Formats: sequence, C-alpha cells, structure tokens
Amino acid sequence: MTEDTEKKSKYVPSLAQLRGVVGKLPDPATTLDNTTKIPVNNGENELEFERIIVKKSDGSKSAKWSYKGRIFIDSKYIGKSESK
Repeated sequence: MTEDTEKKSKYVPSLAQLRGVVGKLPDPATTLDNTTKIPVNNGENELEFERIIVKKSDGSKSAKWSYKGRIFIDSKYIGKSESK
C-alpha cells in the first residue's frame, strides 16, 4: 500500500463534511448506481456511499444512502445543499 493510499484509507470526515456532501448525492430511489463517491478537501479525499434498501415497519421498502454502513442518509436531504 502506498503512503497516499494509506492516507486516504485512514481519512475520517467531520460531520460538517458529511452534511456538505449529502446535497450532492443522487436520489437513491432513481439511481442505478449501488455506490457513489464524492470528493472532499479539494479532491484530496473522497467519501464513498453505498445504496441500501431499508425495510420499514409497515413492510414497505425505501432506498437510502449509507456511509460505511453506519450513517443512513434520509432522502429528504438528497439534492439540497446547506447554505451558510
């Protein structure tokens, strides 16, 4: 593993960075991609999101983006950029 690859694999984004890229994610209900990568830190790092299907309590299914299988992104935030 090169130093550059090792540096990228150890990168942990801040919550602010995660919030900033959420608006750039495609709609998980309409995209055919199972994963998507979004650059952060002026392209030095990239965050990879996985498209998952979540079964709701009523039995219906909903597509969502997941970051490392730990953070689920609700569709109401997709495509909306945060303004500061």
